[in-house]
Amino acid sequence: PRFIALVQELAAWRERKAQARDLPRNRVIRDDLLMELAAQKPKDHEALRRLDRINLDRESMREVLEVITAVHALPESALPQLPQPKPPPRGLGPTVDLLRVLLKHCAEESDVAQRLIATSAELEELALDDEADVPALKGWRRELFGARALDLKAGRIGLAVRDRQIVLIEPPAS
Repeated sequence: PRFIALVQELAAWRERKAQARDLPRNRVIRDDLLMELAAQKPKDHEALRRLDRINLDRESMREVLEVITAVHALPESALPQLPQPKPPPRGLGPTVDLLRVLLKHCAEESDVAQRLIATSAELEELALDDEADVPALKGWRRELFGARALDLKAGRIGLAVRDRQIVLIEPPAS
């Protein structure tokens, strides 16, 4: 949270400086250098001068050091609150694992790299929601994997091992 607060305050300082000088923000200091400042947190002019690629006039150096000092002095309660990620629902892991096995099977069967069909994040979304807005449920990916993934989740197909190969099991038609 302190790093984020420092980035926010340095960005606000840069915005004020750019407006006062009628310059584009990146002419005051580029985004990547602003992030480097926040990461390095120089404590004095000498430490600031030692940072590669950062070229500020004396006034700007003083202001940047003031911003760093002010953010460092903030109490924890004044720092931005990061949203806490929700823990995945119980049972999601095994569902994702099953989808991953199916993905591997479909990828080998069609000779297409797994990562081109679905990512781990997409498998998690698909495990959570049958109508997830993921590429794996659209177009050729749906034909290759997505429809089967939904069938697996719904119990319309299963997976088994025969002769050391994963095979799809479909229940007999009634």
